[in-house]
Amino acid sequence: MPPRTPLLRPDRYFAEREPNFFRVALVVGLLIAAGPAVVYGVGWVLAGNLDGTVLVDNPEHPPDWVCQSDGADSAVFDEEDCDAPERIERNVDAILWDAVEETAGTAILAYPLVLAILTLLLHAGAWLAGAEHGPFPTFAVVAWGMVPTLVLLPVSLVALSMTLDPVTVSPGTDPETAVRPLLEQIRGTRSLSGVVALVTAVWGGAIWRFGLLHEQGLAATNATAIAGLVALLAAAVGLA
Repeated sequence: MPPRTPLLRPDRYFAEREPNFFRVALVVGLLIAAGPAVVYGVGWVLAGNLDGTVLVDNPEHPPDWVCQSDGADSAVFDEEDCDAPERIERNVDAILWDAVEETAGTAILAYPLVLAILTLLLHAGAWLAGAEHGPFPTFAVVAWGMVPTLVLLPVSLVALSMTLDPVTVSPGTDPETAVRPLLEQIRGTRSLSGVVALVTAVWGGAIWRFGLLHEQGLAATNATAIAGLVALLAAAVGLA
């Protein structure tokens, strides 16, 4: 019986299985969901290591031009609204999760965009090397080669949570100043990010190599060169 996925035995998997639309669609669905998952995962780690309050604009305080005007435009506000403080303290976790929710929506496009770019690069190389089929087999191969990033994502988040030291924010601190200590700590974990980027590049490159070999009928040398170059590029971007 052939392997169910090419993650551990890509040579045998691609040699014994044809690209299956429903399997590929499932993989693509997981990749699409991974973008927001990364954002929420990082938000969870940061929220677990950040405590305190920050100063934010008070939504109940009217704009200055309203409080300084006696015109009709200010009639919609009560006079006591202008006496409300311009800035109020708010829990830093609430500010953090607001930012996470705003970012998660656009993050859903991250993996599909990368998938499209990698498919374009790999299929262009395969086409120049005499690919026997159209772009769908290449697309399937690329999608499977991106799965290692999903496998190592939980490992990265757990390692990040164990590395960071808790930060307590002083009352009245600006939001940007509040998260700066944690961001500096995250920059200090670049070596961990580099290891993850290299592992996923090598793992994904091996899947791409055997995928191009069997699904596009490329010579072993050509498949190795094309997959290796694209994997090297992906690693360089990940390390940047």
